[in-house]
Amino acid sequence: MITVNNSFSLKLKELRQKNNLTQDQLADELNARYHLNESKATISQFEHNKRIPDLDRLINIADYFQVSLDYLCCNKSNDNVRCTNPGTRIKRLIKKNGLSQKEFVDKFNEKYGYSDSEATISQYVNNKRTPEIDKMVKIADFFNVTLDYIMCRTDIDSDMSIYDKSKKNISFSTPQEAVSFILSQKVIADLGGYSLDSISNTEIMEMTNDIIDIFCIISRKHK
Repeated sequence: MITVNNSFSLKLKELRQKNNLTQDQLADELNARYHLNESKATISQFEHNKRIPDLDRLINIADYFQVSLDYLCCNKSNDNVRCTNPGTRIKRLIKKNGLSQKEFVDKFNEKYGYSDSEATISQYVNNKRTPEIDKMVKIADFFNVTLDYIMCRTDIDSDMSIYDKSKKNISFSTPQEAVSFILSQKVIADLGGYSLDSISNTEIMEMTNDIIDIFCIISRKHK
């Protein structure tokens, strides 16, 4: 069963200490930047796995430390990210996997032991309600994508399952999707001498610039 466990509490403490902040200082920083009203006691509860922040707080913490939601909650690698609303992504994933909302509800409930109704999922996909963080993690697991992909904080999912693997040729609806697909391919990184498991933000920029140079060369041939 996929769930938010002590990964968040450990990562929060690690990030706070890495940035040389006390619990009081972190609370003050979050309050000042995001207009919150956190206390040292709240941060302490987070770090001792006695309380998990709501999704809005979780996004604020991820944004403050410039890490991904998956890094905080799912013990995955770190990256720089952005955030918007998840409903559109959930709706798109349902459609891309050839499911109706009812079929998704039935399969999701069966797999994770929920009793959600189609009306509840409809609220999610229409951005009228946001799932709690534990359920959001399970939705990401169901579709085999990252939590940050669900939250629109990245255009690249974990296994490219957003694309129809039954087709011989992968299709893209936007140029941005095509570029995201290229950058996520392990062979591209290997050719440049990079490792996707340990690539740094600086190396990501270097690899992207290398690929842009290649595009420029190709564009001279295919004008």
